[in-house]
Amino acid sequence: MAKVCPLWQAVVDTERCLWEHVDLSWTTIQRSEPRLVRLCQDRLNYTKDLNLSGWGNSLTCRGIQAIATHCPKLCAINLSHCTKVFSDSIQILVEKCPNLKSIDLSAVSRTPSMTSPVCLSSMKTLVSKCGDQLTHLIMAENKVSGMNSILTLIAENCPNLIALDLSNVMSTTDLLFPIEKFQKGCPKLRVLRLANSSVAMACASVVDQVQSPGFPDLEELSIAVKVMSLRSIGDNDLERLLKTSHKLRLLDARGCSNISVSGLVCIPAWDIAAARTSDVELVLRKWAHSLHVVDLSWAVNEEATNQAIMALATAENGTPIQVVDLCGSAISFDTIKVLLSNCPTLTKLNLQSCRSLPRGMKRVYEGEELQRFREEVKEGRFGGENSIQ
Repeated sequence: MAKVCPLWQAVVDTERCLWEHVDLSWTTIQRSEPRLVRLCQDRLNYTKDLNLSGWGNSLTCRGIQAIATHCPKLCAINLSHCTKVFSDSIQILVEKCPNLKSIDLSAVSRTPSMTSPVCLSSMKTLVSKCGDQLTHLIMAENKVSGMNSILTLIAENCPNLIALDLSNVMSTTDLLFPIEKFQKGCPKLRVLRLANSSVAMACASVVDQVQSPGFPDLEELSIAVKVMSLRSIGDNDLERLLKTSHKLRLLDARGCSNISVSGLVCIPAWDIAAARTSDVELVLRKWAHSLHVVDLSWAVNEEATNQAIMALATAENGTPIQVVDLCGSAISFDTIKVLLSNCPTLTKLNLQSCRSLPRGMKRVYEGEELQRFREEVKEGRFGGENSIQ
């Protein structure tokens, strides 16, 4: 706006109170620490939300010191992929930014070390200073030592935590997630991401399991695994996690071979909007009335895949489904015809690498292309010899 309106340029140059939300993660911005220091001094005194994602080696302790000194109102900071930020930087931030509630430290540590911003001592400093007010903690894509002790610290010191992201974390020891401790210590948790972290649920006595309040506010749970060697969660673990999660809207359980269909069906939530899993006819039938996104990509069981999509498309009261990803699956053309005919709210359909479909059909359809594809199927363009019987 400043380039097309000199008046706006004059306003932003003089009114520091306008700089509440500042995003410096854009690739078009020259990532220069001296410029950041000057910006902090001249503009960011009222900044509450600062995004420095992707600054890599360009952000060091000097930049963090400038932020901490000149941004006393800071509530949220994104330091993801800032690989020159260390534990001393976290200490500076939490000491000088008393309102800090959200911090993104994803992909900041390539090797576990005592100076890492996600090491045990650094996390101990963070939760001791900001634990009571911390609402969002993102630690994804890091190599961490002492992860189990860090989990205990979070569970015992962050009663207002809303989102915790531990996806793609590599721990030097077996990662044990203390479900009941988190349910008791972080009762407001809405988002929990544990995907691809080789996590197991910590053991708990029957009494502790029964007395645990669960996660009544949980809306998103991601426990997917890509590598078969990673430990995956089973039915009992899922029941412990979701026993009171009636507000759950998104569940990603792809690759969790230890979770059965009956285990999924027993989830108490009735209004899940996005399901990413496989072999789930009963699951899609249960949540057809609320699902907006279904991901059955690379589901190789032809019968189960077709039955699941048919259950969704022929739901008694219809479905608001908008996105269906069937990439690499064994879906049949007849099932696709029913899906297109019965689901008018569908806006995106991924049919890439679907070996059972006719040639010329295996791609992503969205917007006008999807509408055109729907009409072509209705007119029988892909019928006759190409139809899957």
